[in-house]
Amino acid sequence: MSSAKDLALTSGDGDVLATLVARLPDPTAIERHYADGKPSSPKVLLSSDERISTLAALAGNSHPDRALVTNLLEGLHPVEVQWLQAYEQHVPAWLRQAATDHAAAHPYAGPPRVLTDEELDDVDDPQAVMQGWLDTIKDHRGAFLNQVEYAILDSRQALEGNPPPSLCSSRPAPDRDP
Repeated sequence: MSSAKDLALTSGDGDVLATLVARLPDPTAIERHYADGKPSSPKVLLSSDERISTLAALAGNSHPDRALVTNLLEGLHPVEVQWLQAYEQHVPAWLRQAATDHAAAHPYAGPPRVLTDEELDDVDDPQAVMQGWLDTIKDHRGAFLNQVEYAILDSRQALEGNPPPSLCSSRPAPDRDP
């Protein structure tokens, strides 16, 4: 558990806690293709759920005013709001309802989705689509970034010599048997 989450659970100073949560790094969200074809959960879509899980912990603390917590919804990524709605065991009912109301007032079409080769074949500008994926995750490192980069490097477009111009990795494309 992070120290921010520990503080959210135990501290009595709601203003400081709300500021702490608001200052945690913004996540990004992108939907990657999985073999099972099932829709991805909000946790899987996010590059990190540290901020939203800390907010949920803060909501479980009886000291802060609920308005301090619900005011933070405005600064969340829409997938973080979906996280609040999806994980009942971690989120108090009043915050789930506030998240539901917030989502209804702020429609969201969903995060960019990493397309399969077959789906990219139907796109007019596959390079632009792949560049969009990279732009979405440009401020993130680690496994989340690697998954998107490898999806690009593994794509038929990249293997045919058409990767997006600013592929932010110097990794060579993986070897494939014809």
